Amino acid sequence: MAVETRPEVAEPAPIAPLFAAHIARFNAGVQSGDFRDMISHFTDDATATFVSLPFGPFRGRAEIEQAYRDHPPDDTIDVLSTTEPDERTIVARFAWHRTRQTGTIRLGHRGEDLTELTVEFDPGVDDVDAARSASSSPPASALDPYALRRDFPILDQEINGHPLVYLDSASTSQKPRVVLEAMDAYYREYNANVHRGIYTIGEKATAEYERARAKLARFINAPDAHEVVFTRNATEAINLVAYSWGRRNINRGDAIVLTEMEHHANLVPWQLLVQERDGDLEFIPITDDGVLRLEVFEVLLKLRPKLVAFTHVSNTLGTINPVREMVEMAHAVGALVLVDGAQAVPHVAVDVQELGADFYAFSGHKMLGPMGSGALWARRELLEAMPPFLSGGEMIREVHLRRSDFNDIPWKFEAGTPAVGDAIGLGIAAEYLGAIGMDAVREHERDLVAYALDVLPREVPDIELYGPMSANLRGGVVPFNLPGIHPHDVAQVLDRYGIAVRAGHHCTMPLHERLDLAATARASFQVYSTREDVDALAAGLIEVQKLFGA
Repeated sequence: MAVETRPEVAEPAPIAPLFAAHIARFNAGVQSGDFRDMISHFTDDATATFVSLPFGPFRGRAEIEQAYRDHPPDDTIDVLSTTEPDERTIVARFAWHRTRQTGTIRLGHRGEDLTELTVEFDPGVDDVDAARSASSSPPASALDPYALRRDFPILDQEINGHPLVYLDSASTSQKPRVVLEAMDAYYREYNANVHRGIYTIGEKATAEYERARAKLARFINAPDAHEVVFTRNATEAINLVAYSWGRRNINRGDAIVLTEMEHHANLVPWQLLVQERDGDLEFIPITDDGVLRLEVFEVLLKLRPKLVAFTHVSNTLGTINPVREMVEMAHAVGALVLVDGAQAVPHVAVDVQELGADFYAFSGHKMLGPMGSGALWARRELLEAMPPFLSGGEMIREVHLRRSDFNDIPWKFEAGTPAVGDAIGLGIAAEYLGAIGMDAVREHERDLVAYALDVLPREVPDIELYGPMSANLRGGVVPFNLPGIHPHDVAQVLDRYGIAVRAGHHCTMPLHERLDLAATARASFQVYSTREDVDALAAGLIEVQKLFGA
């Protein structure tokens, strides 16, 4: 009698115990948000690389631990198989539990200690989804405002029975959840003063504060993090230069060249300085469509000014100024250059080394960071030569009854207890934008501006728009007026429909005088803005006109 035989089925190869233990610790960290147990098994000189993701590589246990704090994964891993090509290496195939996307993990080890972690996603895996699984940071590929909106809790609400349409990001941006959580974690878990305590949470606070400085330096491509001074905003950063550099270098008859489009923050400090030092202010005029007249600038440079200060992107007109060209023109006659980057850093790629300016100021609250945060970047040799701006604790090295020795830069300019939580939040905001990619941010806003410049005059009769009419020449700002209706009334009626726009002079009264305008309304965009927001604005403006019989 024949005996039926069944084909043998190979048993799946067992998972390498060391790798299984690592993944168990990883998955536990995803569930708890605490990856310290997993990190403790890495050696001091371990490396971690995440191929195709917009962060890393990381070297050393401390950097790896920080990486998992900054980019906590939100999905667990299922191990599919492991192989051991040699006695110090484990190679595993894995899948994210929720999305089922696959990839390879290479784990180097010495005994039970981990020396190398390399994570690579399979070809064809969408980098957007891979980044979301691997990190709370947004994707590095093309910007998807609909996906990003989910990161901003404030946008998930109704105003007067209508979904909130927030079009005032040039005034202040909304904050993503990762920024809010980072600040909350500081105050809940390691609230302590920096550069003082030698206890655990004090040392952690100092490390996170200085790490935020390094993140900002990377974001603007500063050559040295010590050239980044934390301030409350761009206004304070400009005042720092006016008081510290200006009072030492501006004398009777010295000229400072500004422009007609400056925010008051880049005008009033220089007015006070020249009044005190008996200097002179000169102004680069603009064309009727809001573009600087560089031929006049060339003439003004014959005065051999000590300083040229101008905005990178106009907060009112959106005009993007040719910074590199203007810096080269100013340097050719020996002038230093300060750039107000408050409206540029959140919206365009800023490389301070490429731009060549001497001072660059920006605010945190306009770049998805907290209010009360900002920074000044300046060349090291300038900062070292400048006297302190404010005095007291922290900015000193030694204090005696009749004299004091000052600290090194940047701490020489950071007197007193700083806004630690705000600085940490600002660092996270820079990472968030960097993970999206500033080229993608710029392209998104260029699309929105082009759409608005097309839709608004087509859909809203008699609307008046100001500034360059090319989206290539302006940032995400669209100022406008409805003839016969005051901008304040426009804004108030729009609010009935949940639409938030700015109305007034936008801290640019001289610019409005130049354009013969008492005020304007202004719509402005950020990464979370959509074409539907522009459509809602157009529909709201039609309702405004109906109400006023226009």
